[in-house]
Amino acid sequence: MKVGNLIRKGLCVAVVLAGFACSKEGENAQTSPKLAATPPAAGVLTFPVKDVIMSVNGEPVDRALVSSYAVEKGSDLNDPAQLKIASEKVAEFVAIAQAARQDPYSATPEYALAQLKIAASVYVKHLSITPAFTDAQVQANFESQMAEAGGVQLHVQQIMVNQVLAAQTVQAALASGKPFDAVMTELKGTPGVVEAKDLGWITVLSLPKPLRAPTLALAQGGFTPTPVNVAEISYFHNVVESKPLVTPSFAEVKDGMRKAMEETRAELLINKINAQSKVELR
Repeated sequence: MKVGNLIRKGLCVAVVLAGFACSKEGENAQTSPKLAATPPAAGVLTFPVKDVIMSVNGEPVDRALVSSYAVEKGSDLNDPAQLKIASEKVAEFVAIAQAARQDPYSATPEYALAQLKIAASVYVKHLSITPAFTDAQVQANFESQMAEAGGVQLHVQQIMVNQVLAAQTVQAALASGKPFDAVMTELKGTPGVVEAKDLGWITVLSLPKPLRAPTLALAQGGFTPTPVNVAEISYFHNVVESKPLVTPSFAEVKDGMRKAMEETRAELLINKINAQSKVELR
C-alpha cells in the first residue's frame, strides 16, 4: 500500500467518527426538516461527551470536537466570531452524518468502503506525524543524506530487466565493448527489458538504496559490469559525467524533508500492520 496514495488523497471529507460528511468550506449548513423534527435513534458520535458545547437534532456535541476543528483550521476559539464559525461547521458535519445514518445508502458496500478509505487515510496521517520529528532529527537526517549523496550530481543512463536471460544479454553486450547508449537503443522494448532510458542529472538519493553506493562508485564515468538486483529487478547503470552538487541549506529543505520522513515512517508502519494481519480469502 502506497502511503502517498492515502495521505495525499484530495478528499473533501470530514470524519465524524462513526459518520462521515463531505461539504465545501463556506457553504451554509443545511439539514433536512425531517431530521430536525425526528432526531436519529442512535447518535453518530462515539467520542465521549464530557463538556457539551451544543446539540444537533438532540445529539450532544463535545467542546473538544470544535476545538479540534479550530486547531486544524488555525482558528482562535477565544474570538466569538471564530468560535461561531467552527461550531457551525462541526454542527454541519454532525447533521450530514445523521442524515447519512438514516439513508439506505449508509447500508451499501459503497458507503462502507468509503468509510474504510477515509478512516485509513486519517489514521495514516496520524501515524506519520506522531510523535513529531524535532528539528534536530530532521537536520541529522539532512546531514546523513548529503553525506550519502557524495557531493556530486550524476548524468545516469539505466537499463532495468526482470529476466535472467535479458540480464545476461545486457551484460554480454557491455562486456563486448558496445557503448551503453547503443545497448539501450538495441534492447529497448525487447522481452525482459523493463526500461532502458537516460535518467538525466540526478543524485544517488533518487535511486533505491541498494543502487546508491554502486552508482556513486561510477562518479568518474563507466558502467556497472554486473547488475545490481533489487526486488526481482536487475539494474545496469552508466554514468556519462558528473559535476559537484550544489548543496541546499537546511532551512531550504527542512519542511520538505520532514514531510518525507513522515511519509517514510507511515509507510513502514503500514507495512508492519499488513505483515501482522491475517487475511484468509474464501
